[in-house]
Amino acid sequence: MGGCSDSDIKITFNAQNKSFNHAIDPNIDAERSKVVNDLLFTAHVHALALVDRSKIPPNASNATGDHLQTDGKMAVLEF
Repeated sequence: MGGCSDSDIKITFNAQNKSFNHAIDPNIDAERSKVVNDLLFTAHVHALALVDRSKIPPNASNATGDHLQTDGKMAVLEF
């Protein structure tokens, strides 16, 4: 699982634009796991399912060109 919120892994500086950008862990499912585990820790989750999202590509890129990979599932929790 990632360490920081959004699984930030680095910050870069673009000298041309004089701006900072952050990069996230390409395994975006790690953040889902962190959130689910944090919610399970509360002992208020009654049911959990990972539901397929068929239209989500397993490999993609975000707006800054970072590679992203996912199993395409979303967590559905009942409280």
